[in-house]
Amino acid sequence: MTQQTLENLAPGATDALLGAVGDAAQQAAGQAADLPWGAEALAVAGLLVGLALWIAGRRVLRPFFALAAAALLGAAGFFLPAGLGASFNPHLTLAVGAVVGAAVGLLLYRFAMALTLAIAMGALSPTLFAVATGVHAPQPSAQRTLGPEELALPGVPMQGAQPPAAEASTAAEAEEPAAASLPPDQGSEAARRVRAFLREASLELEARWVALPLNVRLLLLGVAATGALVGFLTGMAFPKPVALMATAIVGPLLWVPCGLSLASLHGLDVDAVTPHTAQSWLLVWLVLSAVGMATQWTAFSRKADSAASDS
Repeated sequence: MTQQTLENLAPGATDALLGAVGDAAQQAAGQAADLPWGAEALAVAGLLVGLALWIAGRRVLRPFFALAAAALLGAAGFFLPAGLGASFNPHLTLAVGAVVGAAVGLLLYRFAMALTLAIAMGALSPTLFAVATGVHAPQPSAQRTLGPEELALPGVPMQGAQPPAAEASTAAEAEEPAAASLPPDQGSEAARRVRAFLREASLELEARWVALPLNVRLLLLGVAATGALVGFLTGMAFPKPVALMATAIVGPLLWVPCGLSLASLHGLDVDAVTPHTAQSWLLVWLVLSAVGMATQWTAFSRKADSAASDS
């Protein structure tokens, strides 16, 4: 097989592999949710993990990286030599893999914290710079042409076709028996809508970015690269404060929806106590993140004070 043929097949093979993995994960999640205990068990696990990250994420995140990598490489050291036909002692390779995995996990922890802060500062620095200097992307003047999928949406008139009302009624009469016999696939429809929204958002951002002058774009790219570099170096030097902030922010994103799901599964009316606007949810998330940061920082300060007094 030639190199050109491999290059032509690589994108299709990658898409097929990713699609297979996604389908398998979706089926596994659906089967787990269909079990009597599945949804509740997943919600309880998410609630516990979210609370642990929110309250003590800085302390549990580093051991988690080390234990996860040690377990993964230890299992590889136990099973891989036998699978390859080597005659090594599996307990020895298990121990070596666990030790190497723990060391790799600690290195990955520091790198993950540095990468997290680099992404955050890389996205935040050009935004703050644009607000401070008054740089705003103008509204794109040109409207793009609708694609084939969008032209096929209901309500879009086609040349030589029936009026929308007659076409909709004819289609509804023709598809009524088939629709009654098939269960609604709400998951696929939701995924399609999310993909369509992300595609439209990316096109809108691209149009606004292209509308900016070239010198402004280069300046914003330079600010973003500088912020990302500073964030990465800061995260490598001070991973614990970065872990504190990251876990305090991510924790509520796990335990709040999982807690609401548990309450809903037990028949409680969650709509009466939950916000109903995106701005309200954002405010709740920011408040909970601040509470998590304050809680972890207080525990960290007390530990530092006790260590200083003991010495």
